[in-house]
Amino acid sequence: MKSEKWAQDIMLKYGAMTEDEDSKKGFKKICAPKPGDIVFYKNDEGQFQKVEIVSGQYLDSTYGRLSNFWYWKEIDENGNMSEETLHGYGKFFVQEKNHEEA
Repeated sequence: MKSEKWAQDIMLKYGAMTEDEDSKKGFKKICAPKPGDIVFYKNDEGQFQKVEIVSGQYLDSTYGRLSNFWYWKEIDENGNMSEETLHGYGKFFVQEKNHEEA
């Protein structure tokens, strides 16, 4: 059964809430990046790694239920993209314009 629009709206609203600690570092959480987007992934150690989204989805396209499973490639400080494709549940951020790059 497809999830109701109101339920999807709640998942998008609360899924994108940025914790104060991340906001102070200049990052804003996002839910649904698109393939090709350059964003930051927050790893388990709390570090932000620049990545390019390869594929994935926040809400599944068939039922509108929470998926949040993604594939991405890391980008190093010189702008080189890794050959390895990583995957997992999304913890993606964009850098706010008034902060320097991580």
